[in-house]
Amino acid sequence: MFTTRRIQSGEADLFKQIRLNSLQNAPYAFHPLTIRHYNELLESWREQVESTALGIDRATFVTFSDNEPVGIAALYRLDNQADVGEMLQVWVAPECRGTSVAWEI
Repeated sequence: MFTTRRIQSGEADLFKQIRLNSLQNAPYAFHPLTIRHYNELLESWREQVESTALGIDRATFVTFSDNEPVGIAALYRLDNQADVGEMLQVWVAPECRGTSVAWEI
């Protein structure tokens, strides 16, 4: 069984864990500048989490299986378009692909 929830304030370590897992599993899916970004300081991770945990223009969702993060997706509202957004950072752990995880996120 999968559970999905919005990332919460203070969960920079969780965010970093799942994003690094996704990068290690599927480096071909990321822009080279994104890869360099992962070497940034913990403060950057915190800023990303806080902006998507509490804001109304960005949201990050994490899916869990037995309390282990197995999926992530973020939705960012486009500037000046209240009803249009862009989905990014979508990743599902290999062992969960072909299941309902993508629909849960």
